[in-house]
Amino acid sequence: FQFDALTQQPSDLELTKICYNELGTCTSPYNTVVGQSYSVQWTSSNLSSCTASGAWQGKKATAGSISVDPTKAGVYTYNLACTGPGGAQSGKVTVTVGQ
Repeated sequence: FQFDALTQQPSDLELTKICYNELGTCTSPYNTVVGQSYSVQWTSSNLSSCTASGAWQGKKATAGSISVDPTKAGVYTYNLACTGPGGAQSGKVTVTVGQ
């Protein structure tokens, strides 16, 4: 086994959704319903800058979470594009909110 500390490590980005319903899961056809909160969480490695689009906008930290209390039914897609010394990564999660 050999490890070169000067070799740039690859980047990684992971987005997940967490639904706070009676089952504790994001089941189909609706992940949650109006008035029932959910969260989007993300982690990354070897990334230094992230920008959100879709259901959220603007610069984001390279790791974090947001909590959402939906007021309208619909499909909400959270896109995140990140860059850094390890390269570029993008990801998305989609939350379906029912009545």
